[in-house]
Amino acid sequence: GGGLQMDEGEARAFSEAAKVVMGGDNLGKPPPAIYELLSTKLLKWPADRAFPALDLLRLLILNPYAAKHYSSPGAPDPIQSVCALLTGGGGAVPMPTWLMSLRFFVNCFRQGAMRAKAAEKCSAVLAACSAAGGVRNANVEVAYGTLLMNYSVSIREGGLAKVGDAYVNAVSSCTQLMSQPLTDATARYRVVCAAGTLVSDCPEGVEMANG
Repeated sequence: GGGLQMDEGEARAFSEAAKVVMGGDNLGKPPPAIYELLSTKLLKWPADRAFPALDLLRLLILNPYAAKHYSSPGAPDPIQSVCALLTGGGGAVPMPTWLMSLRFFVNCFRQGAMRAKAAEKCSAVLAACSAAGGVRNANVEVAYGTLLMNYSVSIREGGLAKVGDAYVNAVSSCTQLMSQPLTDATARYRVVCAAGTLVSDCPEGVEMANG
């Protein structure tokens, strides 16, 4: 409802984009219409209906043409859109939506064109994902742990001379996730590695982690 239904042309653009990103090497050029469709309609769907759009987006962001588009000045920000989708209310976020959202955020670090943008959005992304720590699903846990590893390395590469909001939020997210009864050993390992990367040689971080 609310004018967010796809028309015939938009449905065709979605199908064409899916063929590009889900088949072969994901190096083809997606239809230009997919970017506006995602930003103006599909990423505004309720969280319990957003799985198809997020499933497409997590692969689209790995496409070099899409990454270049999204990192260009004036382009719609898919990171902000997914954060808004997760925090927009309207009921609990279903597990599949968490999984696709986390994998999208993780994949942003795999294209150089998007890596800087993902780093800039660290605080917003981690705030939007905070409730994912309470989801007892191995795939969600691993995806969240991987995201924290990505941010820990990104923050570390930026230097720890200034402990800013992104650093504080990353340490807090790690400690909160480590306090959960994680069901997956890989997830536990990744979040411990993320925390260690953040607090190593940083007394302020150790103090924050110890709470």
